Amino acid sequence: MCQIIGKNCYFLVALVLKQAKNIFLSICLVLLCGLNSLAQKPVIESQFLPSSLIQVEPHIAADPKDPNKLVVASIGFEPNGRWSMVSWVTSDGGKTWKVVPIPGIEDADLVADPWLAFDSEGRVYLAHLARRKEGYRGVRIEIHKSTDGGNSWEPPVDVPRGTGMSFDHPTLAIDRSSGLYSGTVYVVGSQGVWSRGRNAAYRIGVARWLPGIASIEPADGFIFGHFNQVNGDVLVLKDGVLLVPYFEISQIIGNTEQRLKSMRVMVTRSFDGGRNFEPPFLVAENAPNGGFPRSAIDESNSPHRGTIYLMWRGTDSDPRAMVSISKTLGETWQTPVFIAPPTSSTSKQNLVNGAVNRDGVLGVAWKELQNDDCYIVRFATSEDAAKTFASPITLTEKPVCPKSPRHLLTTSDNKPFDVAQRFRSGGDYFGLTAAADGSFHLVFADIGENGTYQTRHTRITK
Repeated sequence: MCQIIGKNCYFLVALVLKQAKNIFLSICLVLLCGLNSLAQKPVIESQFLPSSLIQVEPHIAADPKDPNKLVVASIGFEPNGRWSMVSWVTSDGGKTWKVVPIPGIEDADLVADPWLAFDSEGRVYLAHLARRKEGYRGVRIEIHKSTDGGNSWEPPVDVPRGTGMSFDHPTLAIDRSSGLYSGTVYVVGSQGVWSRGRNAAYRIGVARWLPGIASIEPADGFIFGHFNQVNGDVLVLKDGVLLVPYFEISQIIGNTEQRLKSMRVMVTRSFDGGRNFEPPFLVAENAPNGGFPRSAIDESNSPHRGTIYLMWRGTDSDPRAMVSISKTLGETWQTPVFIAPPTSSTSKQNLVNGAVNRDGVLGVAWKELQNDDCYIVRFATSEDAAKTFASPITLTEKPVCPKSPRHLLTTSDNKPFDVAQRFRSGGDYFGLTAAADGSFHLVFADIGENGTYQTRHTRITK
């Protein structure tokens, strides 16, 4: 009854009590409304994942069929300042976690930017950046595969660079549709390109790992004009259409880079498995000076099925988390809406992320900078395709303040490295996903008992 009454529940209780015609009905209404109010409060379970390394930039993926299986990976800094990586897996919905070794990363000079994705059969893929002494000296993308749900990893497979140079910010998407390219693993990252003997711009590179093939196809890139592009999450839409959101942040004119006055949020699509891309669509002209666009698609059976959500933080003059939606496979986008006001006039929202659960509920999380040294993590949901949002909740027990001598490391070549200064917000992104049971799972860098960045996992259910 209270689910039907909703917000008017307590008004009706008061009305019944006032008229005093049915005391029993009044008592029932009070009990029902109390239980309904309790049920609407989200249940939050949170813990640090086991590891003694300093950790930033965690990512998470959930098995699309089994709500108990999730995998997490994070950058991990060794005591000598070397950039390494940590991986965890859970088989009980996040109650307990175990560390899983990642073969092949121990001899790399640098490992960074982990990204995870499940396919429809429970296999997991882990992409990351790597720099090695042998072979190409630039930064490459490597992919590990797990055939047992993240309990073990195979040695890395290199992503061929094609005609480009070093990569940055690798992301993954897997075609779980029944279309022509079903099972294809897409690897997307920003990639430097040469033009007339100089580094012209960063384009978006797209590589493909086809089903049943041992090697990955070389990265093909697209670049529309001489603009530096920063990729976001790649999405596979119905029938295998590939959607790539990105920021256009600067233009290369001659030998100089000029920042755009209004940095653009763009999307482009491929209908042939990532080999060719159509001219891009403009989403908005208020991209921030940093970060990446984050995206999610509603694959539920709700009335909002097929809705695409694109999330980012506004410009430096208006740093608020926002979302725009498309119901036309990315061709047209609605005017962006702000998710929630900041907690104070001086705080700045940052690093927004989102996911859609099995019921069509959009969950959005963002970090909010309280000052130059501290941040909190907040979370809100929308059940009407981002028309309205519930009041946000704060997921951090206290502000995360990373400035500490414990984050000061000395590298193997005796150079100082301050993790807190390099990663003031705990990384350039954090992880958020929805499990098969409808629960939301976040991972972000928090300050652990040892006083350093540690990976905190938070599960949110109603």
